[in-house]
Amino acid sequence: MIKKLSFVILIGVLMVIGTSVAQAQDGGVFTVETDDYGTVVGIDDGRLNAFDQAAPVAIYYTYECVQQTGLTGQPLYDKNGGYVYENPCTGIDILSIDHATGNGSVALHISTDELLDLVATGETSISNNWVTLNLGEDGWLEVTTPADFEGKVYTFSWDDLGRTVPEVQ
Repeated sequence: MIKKLSFVILIGVLMVIGTSVAQAQDGGVFTVETDDYGTVVGIDDGRLNAFDQAAPVAIYYTYECVQQTGLTGQPLYDKNGGYVYENPCTGIDILSIDHATGNGSVALHISTDELLDLVATGETSISNNWVTLNLGEDGWLEVTTPADFEGKVYTFSWDDLGRTVPEVQ
């Protein structure tokens, strides 16, 4: 009887541990150890500003799955006989976050073609829904939002590394 009870308890403990590990992997957060700041927690959903947990916006690159073809226009195949795909960057989505619900809605979407048009016309920024995307001459991009309920203006900058605007000098 004690062996059966011990076995049931052991199974229960293993199920709880397995559930905890699965939740940690899909729980939406990750941690990074740094020398200067200790453990830093980020939001694990692909956003560029993952470490700004109280940010009023979430910034994402958008991608499109494209089947690759050879010089003759025929599909390319991988070593297992499947089609070859690539996921080129197609633009940037900036979602405005409602911190009461945790939901986001698209505040600004700009495609790579629209970004290239901005560069070609000499424009350096685009705004929509109180969100502004600024293009730097050095390949850096910057998002700014108006003051929040605490009176703070949010700014986030990153090096695009040629993902969306390869012609920026």
